[in-house]
Amino acid sequence: MIANDENWKKESLKEKDKGNEWFKKGNYKQAIEHYSNAITFDGNNEVLFGNRAQCYINLNMLHEAEADCSHALRINDKFVKGYFRRGIARKLLNKHVDAYSDFNTVLQMEPNNKQAREELAIVKKVLGPKHAKITVDTKPKRNKLEAMDVEMQNENRREIKYTVTLPKELPKTSFEFYCHWRELKKEEGNDLKLEYISKIGAHSFAAIFDKSIEPEVFSEILFVLELSNDFEFVFSLLSNFTRTTRFGSLILFLGEAEKETLRKLFTKVIESGKYNEDEVKQIADKYCIG
Repeated sequence: MIANDENWKKESLKEKDKGNEWFKKGNYKQAIEHYSNAITFDGNNEVLFGNRAQCYINLNMLHEAEADCSHALRINDKFVKGYFRRGIARKLLNKHVDAYSDFNTVLQMEPNNKQAREELAIVKKVLGPKHAKITVDTKPKRNKLEAMDVEMQNENRREIKYTVTLPKELPKTSFEFYCHWRELKKEEGNDLKLEYISKIGAHSFAAIFDKSIEPEVFSEILFVLELSNDFEFVFSLLSNFTRTTRFGSLILFLGEAEKETLRKLFTKVIESGKYNEDEVKQIADKYCIG
């Protein structure tokens, strides 16, 4: 197991280096592809999410950038670049109160961070005289970040409601799929997501994710499939996933919830009578769900 972990980290590093090269060339879409591949091998590396977030910022995909930074900070809450980049994304999303919090946190950790101080000044100017009294205490206290000003904590945040619709074009790459998927996740429920993956088709799905798929997204797809009554599509999709290049590493990330969902899906496929039970079990065994 240790050897496998080391191999995965090596593969992750290779993909990260490729992402860095594309980033230097200004090709942020290609960089995202490789950072996403790297995350597949090492999903506990906050730097990978931080790097991908910067690509999203450069592409003005700000919600995606904010989400990646938040994920990075769940892995490591001392990741300074995570706070700074999330602050940038939030500032551009007009979430100025939240941006203030992030830049303030950076200065708590790095009092001499010039960029964070400049960004904080910009945000405070936007917030206006009402918040002019807010200052940043750059002296850490007991290694804990100070709470924001009470007045800012009580700031009313407007909820932005999105009208989510199916993308006009189907994805040709995993990058395009991730962009669509993150947009669809803004909708409550899974009906639209199910319609989306059904339109893509099982064979196209496998081609899009031949190299890798993020474990978190794979889990979400499994839960969406529970709504489907098209058992031919369900079985075809699950079968095709087993033929992807990195399927072996993907199933190692399956938790009990995902395994239970897979058991239910394969049971429904068998009960549909469309497939031989042995044929279904042969595919199910590849998922190591017991």
